[in-house]
Formats: sequence, C-alpha cells, structure tokens
Amino acid sequence: MSTADRHAGQPYLLAAPPAVATAPCTAAAALNFVPATGITVFGWTVWHLLGVSLHPLLPLLWFAGGLLVYNLDRAVADPADLTNIPGRVQRDAAFADSRRALMAAAALLLVAGPLLLGAWQVAAVIGAGTVACVGYSVRLPLLPVRIKDVPVVKTFFPALAITVALMGTPLLLLPGLPAGFGAATVWVSGILLANVIVCDLRDLRGDRDRRVVTLAVLCGGPGTVAALAAVFLLTAAATAWQLHVALGTVGYLAAAAVCFPIARARQWYYDYVVDGVLFVPLLLCAV
Repeated sequence: MSTADRHAGQPYLLAAPPAVATAPCTAAAALNFVPATGITVFGWTVWHLLGVSLHPLLPLLWFAGGLLVYNLDRAVADPADLTNIPGRVQRDAAFADSRRALMAAAALLLVAGPLLLGAWQVAAVIGAGTVACVGYSVRLPLLPVRIKDVPVVKTFFPALAITVALMGTPLLLLPGLPAGFGAATVWVSGILLANVIVCDLRDLRGDRDRRVVTLAVLCGGPGTVAALAAVFLLTAAATAWQLHVALGTVGYLAAAAVCFPIARARQWYYDYVVDGVLFVPLLLCAV
C-alpha cells in the first residue's frame, strides 16, 4: 500500500513555505472563502429573483456551512490529490492552523444560528446535513467507507447537498412554494453539477490511477464531455423562470468549460473562473 493510500481520509502532514500565506488572494482561495462566499451569494440571488426575502441568518448559515465543509474536505488526504492537484495540496498545507480555527468558528455558528432563529426544523436539517457532509470527507464510525468513496457518488453528492441547503432550508420558514421554484431548483442543481463535472475532468487521470470512480472515470473523457453538454442543455431548458440571468449564467459556465483544455493545469482557473459562476447571477442582476 502506498503512502498516499495509507493516509487517505487523514489530515495532511505536508509542509509548505510560510511565504505562501502572505498573499491575501492565496489565503482566500486556500481557506475556501471564495466558494463559501459564492454559495451564499448564489443562494441569496436565486431567492431574490424568486421574489422572496430571506431571514438574514440563513445566508450566514450557508456561509458557515460552506467554510466548514470545504475546509474539512481540504484538511484530509485523498490518494489522488497528490497526482491531480499537487500545487493546491502544497499551498493549502501552509494554512493548516488557520483552517482548524476557521472550522471551529463555522461549527459554532452552525450550532448557534438555528437557536437564534428559533426553528427546530432548521436545526434538525442542518444537523443531519452536517453529519452527511462530514461523512463525505471522513469515514464515520458506523460506515464502512467515506461517502465520496462510493462509486460515482463523489460527482453527485456535492451538487445535491448544496442544492438541498440553498433551495430546501428556506422552505422550512416559508408558508408555501414561490412561483418558479421547481424550474429554479433544476437550474441550481444543473449549474452546481456542471461545476463538479469540470473538476472531475481535471482529475480524470489521477482518479483512474487511484481507482476513484467518478462520472468522468466511468464514462471516459468523451463520454463525460457528452454528459456535461447534456447537463448544460437541461439547465438551459430550465431558464424560463428568469431567462436573462439564468441563461447568461449557463452561457458563462459553458464558456468556462470551453476554456478547459488550455487552462486545466492552472489552479486559478478552478478557484476563480469555475467557482466564479456562483457570482454571475448577482452580477447579471445589476446589469
């Protein structure tokens, strides 16, 4: 068994030059402020377009959940990471102490937030969702493997979990479904799934070598491109709920995917271009 396999699911022990931590943009990316903020902005914008004013604590809980889950996933080792994203692994190792403190603060907020809302149902959903997301990255005592080690689940679980958090949790505080909710939910899940599939394409070689079965490994490169095109078409078909913003966001992500062959080796492409799709709806609202 290789060293990478032996330490799968355990904290990284790699060292990184302290100078890496001096750039604010590097810290924001390494500590996952970009995707956590993006998820929060994305969810708020979707509900704004649906004509619903959210309780201000809900976006804060999305932000805390994003920080906790993303940083936990980055804090544990995966056998394929040293092959797929060695630069990111080395960069992220410089922020191990900051990551632990940030995760603790996020977890505290996730506990306190539902209590401040006074909504037990929100607390129950957040609790169950947090356990599931922890089980995605770390093997829980009652499970034989991590959730992400189940074939193909690694591709679909993140998009599903975020969709449930963004579109499901607010319903617990609303009297009914707003108009366009179904189409908006399909659109949200499509955008998130396309985002994950692009990253799976990046990781195809290392995942295949380490026998990590994602959609890309199962379908191969050409099959995954076809699946990504199908997701784009399905997502585009669901844009009737907010044509200008929804279709523009699909167009942005499609353009980002077209750039994949020339940018696939650049970490900034995933940190700011691929994850940047989460900010596009808000920007288009301002146009």
